[in-house]
Amino acid sequence: MVGIGWYNTIRFGIFYEDGHAADLAVKLINPFIVGFCGQLMSPGKGLFFFSPILLFSCFGMKTLYKSHRWESVLIVGIILVNLLFYSKLVNWSGDWCWGPRFTVPIIPFMAVLLGAVLGTGFLRRKTGFRKVWIALLFLSLVVQMLGVSVDGARRIGRRYRSNAVTPTHVYWHPAASPLVDHLNLFIHLSFNPTQVSSVDSFEVEEISYDDTTADFWFVYLYSLGFPLKWIAICMGILIILTIYFGFSIVGTMYQRVESEC
Repeated sequence: MVGIGWYNTIRFGIFYEDGHAADLAVKLINPFIVGFCGQLMSPGKGLFFFSPILLFSCFGMKTLYKSHRWESVLIVGIILVNLLFYSKLVNWSGDWCWGPRFTVPIIPFMAVLLGAVLGTGFLRRKTGFRKVWIALLFLSLVVQMLGVSVDGARRIGRRYRSNAVTPTHVYWHPAASPLVDHLNLFIHLSFNPTQVSSVDSFEVEEISYDDTTADFWFVYLYSLGFPLKWIAICMGILIILTIYFGFSIVGTMYQRVESEC
């Protein structure tokens, strides 16, 4: 922070000036409730829509407080400070991006709270909650797949540049959410890299579903002539390692719970 303040002073003469003083989007004049609910619960930008499993982090606050009081206070404090600050920002959504950009830094801290839920055996004792956990986990994975499977920046840009769709409409109307748009993109997905459009990103109105190419590394490697069998081997290794470490983490948590019971 000191370094940033010094750099701002050198450039603009005042330590808190970062060059955006005239930009209305960075003014802290937004209605608080709009920004707060928008960051967490709006269909177009809400964190709980783009990562539903994080809803369970709310259950981890009390649990973590019992075992790590000051650490839990610090974690919850960091989360709240981030949310409260950006709730007042005019550009609280981050715009032109997949999901709420400014809430990304708090996701690791919310993941710690999720770990607290897993570490207590809560889900093992509550069958109903376990089913909800599995459903939200699966839904979260689907949403992440929508986000990484195709480059949707131009499609998101198209929504913001369209005269028929306002940013408010994108934020709060489920049908206008980028999640819905990416689902349509996924349905039309092609694994032929030659279908990538050469249309300039700013010419967003000209983009159609016909140029929707899977935005995966293995697709581009195959288009460059990389042998298919080696691509399959690399993917197989990654999948095996992911499953192995995933089960190892879950197994370690369950062993800890059983030892404490």
